[in-house]
Amino acid sequence: MTALLDYLDERMSVPPADRLADAFVDRGALDPGVRALDAYDEFLAVLDDRAKRRELSDLGVEEATESPLFARIAELGKAFEAGLLALLFDDPELRRWVREYLVF
Repeated sequence: MTALLDYLDERMSVPPADRLADAFVDRGALDPGVRALDAYDEFLAVLDDRAKRRELSDLGVEEATESPLFARIAELGKAFEAGLLALLFDDPELRRWVREYLVF
């Protein structure tokens, strides 16, 4: 049990994005990993841009459907989701674990 706790402690000391990148590499899902993490990086860049954050926060429901920035954010979300789904479900072994431990 100590070995497991040591492993978990070590993994939790690694930043979350790095742990996610490690998971893509460990499972050989490099292409979906690159696409997911590129989308995440671009999303963080938008959040880091004060003008873009203000533009998004000022959007109403109707305006959002017309906003190129909002559309891009939605695309980034879909790309990130697609990468995670590929990681979790394209690998037969990992898919079994997901079904057993993550899906209730």
